Amino acid sequence: MIYYLFHILGLAVAIVYMFCMLPKYSISRWRGMLFFGFTYTTIYAVMILLHWLITEEVGGQNVIRTFVFTPLIVWYYAKVFDLDKKSCMDLAAATSCISPAFGKIGCIFAGCCESWLQVPWGLYNEYTCTRLFPVQIAESLTAFGIGIFVHFMAKKHNYNNRGLCMPWMLILFGGTRVIWEFFRANEEVLFGFSELAIWSLMAVLVGMIWLVMDRYTQK
Repeated sequence: MIYYLFHILGLAVAIVYMFCMLPKYSISRWRGMLFFGFTYTTIYAVMILLHWLITEEVGGQNVIRTFVFTPLIVWYYAKVFDLDKKSCMDLAAATSCISPAFGKIGCIFAGCCESWLQVPWGLYNEYTCTRLFPVQIAESLTAFGIGIFVHFMAKKHNYNNRGLCMPWMLILFGGTRVIWEFFRANEEVLFGFSELAIWSLMAVLVGMIWLVMDRYTQK
């Protein structure tokens, strides 16, 4: 129950953040909130579908699987609601970090997303009856940090960063998630990487290709 409350809290904070930031991106609030609703719902549906296809289980809040598709989803709904696509990318970048930041705190109470590393000062896990490295807290703080970073990146450019907050978010979130995956008790599937680490690497790759293409087109 507490697990889902933190995910709901993350969604609520994301909605408030989006609502407050829309005017700074010169986006009307009613169209912006419609954009957010459809975008978030689609991303959530993709997340649930991917989890079911991969694990054959219903549920799962591993949003990292959706990050490679997020730019396409944002672009599509920005087009549908006739919004500036680059502004939507910048705004969605920071918003995408909010839900996982809160959701990882909920994982502590659910006993999931746990680490394999036993440390005397770690979080007590009732399923393993051991104290484990608090990787959930590390991931939560990382998500908060990345969200703050891309927010101020957009602010520095007067909320007109040509959509480049999104690839930086993908690179930073994906890259740090790969690191934290080595602390998690997830099964290795390829070259020592877990399935979620591979999704994270793909997010990094998308972000890097994006930045290279942007630099090339700006010449």
